[in-house]
Amino acid sequence: MHAIGNERFNTIWEQRINVVGSKPVPLSDVMAKEGFVSQKYAKRQFVEGVDSDSASSAHTAQLETAVRNFDVLGVLSIEASFGPDFITDHLDTLQAIINKVDIREDSAPAEILRFVAMKHYLFLKGAHVTSNR
Repeated sequence: MHAIGNERFNTIWEQRINVVGSKPVPLSDVMAKEGFVSQKYAKRQFVEGVDSDSASSAHTAQLETAVRNFDVLGVLSIEASFGPDFITDHLDTLQAIINKVDIREDSAPAEILRFVAMKHYLFLKGAHVTSNR
């Protein structure tokens, strides 16, 4: 998350916050903050989206394209919309995509960073990512 920035990350997870609820302030009590975290991440109440059962082949293609493009924010947006099971249900395919990438040493530093971030994300989800060297 740090690599993409908290503000950009919150644009995904807090899309409907003004419609559904409000964000606690620093002086809010612990119960309010814990409740907000549960609503935001566990219940995904502030996210525009649908559940993984409603996902189509177009959403799967969108996910695969995001991985090919090292678009971590895009993958996180898909996960927020369809839930973590949507990612894990496609993990073998995503793992195969990222493991086929041959990042060149003379690639732009930003591209290398996005590639590493995507591999790290997939690794944290349980993918067996391999070294590309």
